[in-house]
Amino acid sequence: MIKRKKNHEFALPTNAFPMQYFPGDKAAESLVTGYDIPEPLQKWRTPFSLPTYCQGKFGSYLAQKSKWGGLEFEQIRFFMPGKAILFALNPRATIYLVYPFKGKADMKVKADTWKIEKNVYQLLYLPKGRHKLWFEQGEHVWFLVQLNISYLRELAGKFATVYKLLHYARSLSNNGFRLRVGSINHRIRQLVFKITASTHESTERKLYLQARVKELLSLCARHLESPLPEPAHFEKNKETFAAYIENGLGDSITISAMAKDFNMSPAVLKKLFRILFNKPIHRYIQEQRLRAAMKLIVTTKLSVYTIALRMGFSDPPHFIKCFKARFGYTPQAFRKRNQEDQ
Repeated sequence: MIKRKKNHEFALPTNAFPMQYFPGDKAAESLVTGYDIPEPLQKWRTPFSLPTYCQGKFGSYLAQKSKWGGLEFEQIRFFMPGKAILFALNPRATIYLVYPFKGKADMKVKADTWKIEKNVYQLLYLPKGRHKLWFEQGEHVWFLVQLNISYLRELAGKFATVYKLLHYARSLSNNGFRLRVGSINHRIRQLVFKITASTHESTERKLYLQARVKELLSLCARHLESPLPEPAHFEKNKETFAAYIENGLGDSITISAMAKDFNMSPAVLKKLFRILFNKPIHRYIQEQRLRAAMKLIVTTKLSVYTIALRMGFSDPPHFIKCFKARFGYTPQAFRKRNQEDQ
């Protein structure tokens, strides 16, 4: 049943997730909330979940909560026709795993601003209170897991980083904190899909979800061994990485040496590079070498052998093979074709 709120005292249905979302007081006057999922959104229904649908001047969102034991998880979709502001009300200090699959938002927590970015999942220790959210235009899809301390304690026996997390939670309860854990890979997407699409019932459902969520948490714990750096330096890092590689195309560029030069572990470097460039380091380096080699073939009379060595290829036949795979012609044929076109 739909409920209209005509005053500034905003309240969500009682089946809402512990973290609740609402607009500012003025926007709340025209807000519509309810338990039913509108027909156009039925395709995103999560089996056995408790839905909350809200619509107002800001746009709308559909939140679907599921629960077993002491652990809860939620799939939420925000639909924003333009840039929008919502407030997240957290009734108690809580630890969340947040998996953003689509969209971009900022969250104001105390004096800090946290970025919620597509395909980068985060572990948040969110203090009690009201926190401001800024959304970009478009659709935003999040999957949230509210972590129960008992499960974290169980994992802490296997992963030292989870033990540290519990220590942080005790010492930073007033201000909160977050860790950018890692990129959302294919395995994580599979697990989230299995959790949200599960049609198992009763005890079988509980055991199935328990196994999937524990696997998800184990992946998180392993990723925490080398969490990602903050996003404030992302663009700077991207430019710096590109310049570093461009200046060293003729040299041997190794991940270990590059990580040492940037004062980060090889694991963090590889994670960060893949997020920034959407490809692994070795592939990016080879693409840049081939692109630079192509320019030399077109603009100089240097031999293919000389160009291969200059671009860091110690084996010219391998260079010719890679060049043909990238541009469709051997270096000699590419040079001849370019000369004929002129």
